[in-house]
This record gives sequence, structure tokens and C-alpha cells, in this order.
Amino acid sequence: MRFLIHHIGDIHQPLHTTARVNEDYPKGDTGGNAFKLPNHYGAKNLHAVWDKVMYEFKYYPKLPFNDKDWDSNGEKAKEYMA
Repeated sequence: MRFLIHHIGDIHQPLHTTARVNEDYPKGDTGGNAFKLPNHYGAKNLHAVWDKVMYEFKYYPKLPFNDKDWDSNGEKAKEYMA
């Protein structure tokens, strides 16, 4: 399921459809993989930051969710929608 979710998320990953080509990256930045960032929660480049949801969720959740987890995720969803 995690594999499926990752690939569905990658469908709208903008770094899969572009490559930064400039003096620093004459052959492109390979979808953000060559654009290095300070290591934070294991995300060392721009592509990894997107995959880590901008550092918001640094670990996979403990499954199955309990009532508190569902409430917390619902509140996060409301924040994102706002």
C-alpha cells in the first residue's frame, strides 16, 4: 500500500515533469535530485523534500490509526484545505 501511495503521489510530483537547466546544471538537475539541500530528516535534495511532504511527516505513521490519530489527521487535512 505504501508503494502504491508513493507512486500515486508521484503522479503530481512537479519535479518529475521538469529539469532545471542552467549554468549550474547544464544537463539538468534530474528532477531536483541534483539540487542539494541541508540534510533534514534524511531529505538531502529538493526531490526528497517533496517526497517527505516538506518535512511535515518525517516517519511513516504507526498503523493502524487509533481515534486520536484519525482526529489529528482530520485536523491537518482541514488546515491544508484552508
